[in-house]
Amino acid sequence: MRTLLIVEDEQIIRKALLNLAWESIGVDRVIDASNGEEGLRQAALHQPEVIVTDINMPLMDGIAMAKELVQRASCQIIFLTGYNEFDYAKEAIKIKAFDYILKPVDKEVLLPQVENAFRLVEEDILNRQSAQEFKRQHLVNKLLFSSTEVPLQEIRGAFSLEGGYQCILSSSGSEAEQLRRLLPDTTVELDDNSYLTVLRAKDQTQFSAKLETLQLFLHQHGGTIVIGAVAADADSFHQTLLQTKEKFEMIKLNKAGIYQADDITDDALGIPQNLAEVEEHLTKLIKEQKFHQLEKQIEELKKNRGLHSVPLKLIHPLLIKVIFQIIHEGKLANQDYYKAYNQLKECRNLTDGFQVIESLVHEWQSRTQHQSKIETPISKAIEYVNQHYADEDLSLQKVADFIHVSHPYLSNLFKLEIGKKYTEYVFERRMEAAYSLLETTENSITEIAILTGFNNSNYFSSCFKKYSGLSPKQFREKVKG
Repeated sequence: MRTLLIVEDEQIIRKALLNLAWESIGVDRVIDASNGEEGLRQAALHQPEVIVTDINMPLMDGIAMAKELVQRASCQIIFLTGYNEFDYAKEAIKIKAFDYILKPVDKEVLLPQVENAFRLVEEDILNRQSAQEFKRQHLVNKLLFSSTEVPLQEIRGAFSLEGGYQCILSSSGSEAEQLRRLLPDTTVELDDNSYLTVLRAKDQTQFSAKLETLQLFLHQHGGTIVIGAVAADADSFHQTLLQTKEKFEMIKLNKAGIYQADDITDDALGIPQNLAEVEEHLTKLIKEQKFHQLEKQIEELKKNRGLHSVPLKLIHPLLIKVIFQIIHEGKLANQDYYKAYNQLKECRNLTDGFQVIESLVHEWQSRTQHQSKIETPISKAIEYVNQHYADEDLSLQKVADFIHVSHPYLSNLFKLEIGKKYTEYVFERRMEAAYSLLETTENSITEIAILTGFNNSNYFSSCFKKYSGLSPKQFREKVKG
């Protein structure tokens, strides 16, 4: 709904403005006020996207009103001004008014400008929603697959978790994208056709309505829903997400339907007791990082004739749980998980399934050995920066704390061994990452800014141009021909 507020002290002019054909540009509601003070009250009450206001008015002029609104509302302001109010017009420019139009007002000028102002507001809302959705997706991937510790403040900023919530995972084939549009404020895409929906349990009526929407959608289109347990606050979000994700992966290959996570057990899936014992033993070896014993155990399982008699669909949940454990304990990337998961879907026998797990264990072991060779403080710092440059709060102190040295000592190491200040190295690493993303992906500039540690796309663009001599858009056009 488009809402317009007109603030004008002269009744004749105000009435004339109210009678313009606002419906022709899609305005649904027009409210008026006779001075700045009344304008503030009406703006607080009706939240207009665009305000058309006179400047020179009693009680509170248009400039003073606009300064108040800029601090507490997201809207575009168009000033109406006389020739003798040029100083006022300069003030309007300072507070970033959308436009100022000279009196007497020409409707052929005013109507198109008001429509342009509405479009700008709507584009800004869409951009902010897109950026917020991307941040949520990035956060969830970090929680599922990254070794980076995610601050509670970041989790609370991405999802409203006060008063309790439930994590719900779903897949619905080719119609999955429709699900995201049905519940845009709470749904995040995890991978192809899989979605996380976080529903607040505080408002039971709203919670029930959204859950019903989700269930109805899945009944109509087919697919799987796994509903996690109710959790209390952000402190438990990470663990709740991991548990629900694991149960979802266990069941989605085999059974469509709607399930409570707590009901998805080995017994419920028909997994024989000996398989449950195998899973328990493998999980223990994974947590203890006993690679040699783990490889030996997998080889024995591949040769176990008794297991080969078990239907592969009963083995799938076990293999999924083991893969998930390796990814989580080994802090491997989400790409490693999806690669292993897709390979598992193609498996035709138990030997193939355990081969997928064996390859994943080798990858984990290789990376662990590589990490152990990184011994010097500066190499550890470089490795940390290279893995975490997307963190906008990647301070020298944070890196120093991670490698257990003082930040003045680390600062000197960068100057002596790298020949650059710490901030210069981080900046260059982010710019190189931006080069790669602009060249190899279709991500928006806002998304690339977030992925390279900037919380403001305009600042990112400014830094990129300073570094490369081209704006991000110009660079992308150049490299892609």
